[in-house]
Amino acid sequence: MKAAALFCLALLCVFLLPLKVQAERGLLLSGNEGWQFHPYLTFQQYYDDNPSRNPKGSEESDYLSVGRTGIRIVSPNEARKGRVRLKADLYGDWLIFAKRDIKGIRPALDLRFDYVPGTGLEVNVFDVFTMTNEAPTNEETGLALNVQNSGQFGLKYRFARVGVSVAYQNDLLEYTASDANDRMLHSIISTLFCEVSPSFKVSAEYTYGLVKYARLDLDHSDAVFHQGQMGIDWEATPKITVAARAGYQVRDYRVASRGDYAGWVGSLALDWNILARSTTLSLRAARDLVESVYQGNNYYASNGGTLVLGHRLGERWRVSINGSWYLDQYPDATTEGAQTQRRSDQTWIAGVDLDFFITQGLSVGSGYFHRERDSNFDGFDYRENRVKFIQIASVF
Repeated sequence: MKAAALFCLALLCVFLLPLKVQAERGLLLSGNEGWQFHPYLTFQQYYDDNPSRNPKGSEESDYLSVGRTGIRIVSPNEARKGRVRLKADLYGDWLIFAKRDIKGIRPALDLRFDYVPGTGLEVNVFDVFTMTNEAPTNEETGLALNVQNSGQFGLKYRFARVGVSVAYQNDLLEYTASDANDRMLHSIISTLFCEVSPSFKVSAEYTYGLVKYARLDLDHSDAVFHQGQMGIDWEATPKITVAARAGYQVRDYRVASRGDYAGWVGSLALDWNILARSTTLSLRAARDLVESVYQGNNYYASNGGTLVLGHRLGERWRVSINGSWYLDQYPDATTEGAQTQRRSDQTWIAGVDLDFFITQGLSVGSGYFHRERDSNFDGFDYRENRVKFIQIASVF
């Protein structure tokens, strides 16, 4: 009852805030010189044939309702010295499963803050907080409630075309029911960059990291890692931008009997505005290490990426199509039944969403989502299909 009361109060705030913002629009929302406040409300209804990602043959379907209320805040876009840039998205999801005893409010925050004094120095801060029942990695399944938070504080100094930056980043994963898999990643990232031309920048980056687990046992080990990468940021054309990083990582686990890692890592991001205001293409690909809690494996190497195509059909219709593929490879041989081998999983994800804009601030939509894992151990195969019957979204 207390959670329901809080959610109703949040809904009331969302509907009352626009009245205040409208009344003060001349003060707060004066074009590019004023603060922008955008309260919003969405409701979604899903059917999912396997929300827990159970192995094939043991699926348990469910209906899921999600209501979200939140507010987006954007600072003025001022081209002057000493400017502050702020983007924040604060929201809460009211989650209800029809068959499972899972419900409640899931708060979240996405905050980006930059301060530019105008002397070549820049301060950058971001924090992304989520509380969710979604498994945090490809390895994990189930609907265990967990908290994820990623925050960074950084300083950047630029002189002419050359600059240097240093940042501290903290990544937290914490489960509410048990601390068995809780962990924290501390990183210090140092970067030297040079703007070769207005559209092309090169960089060299070194990262020192520390992985700390809340509980140390046979499946959990702290680690120290060192990573060096070279990178480019390139505006190939006015419509195409590319960011690429490639380098080498050495990860040393504290438990001497367990395998360490020494190998390459990298990432690629490509954005293509194919048709102005109507069609966009986005590609994200990476090779990275993910902490593992599977039968004594320290980690698995994750290789893959995501492709998203967005298209507007006239002024009112919008369609988004996405696809992902991941190959997750484990370093140590394990035994499942009569099989002994190194575990290797392939995961495919595909989805499509269709939205119709009734007005500028009101839309309805539906969608479909498919996820499937194919492992060389049959017991880890699963398939999930999710149908979004309806989505109603209102932005004030």
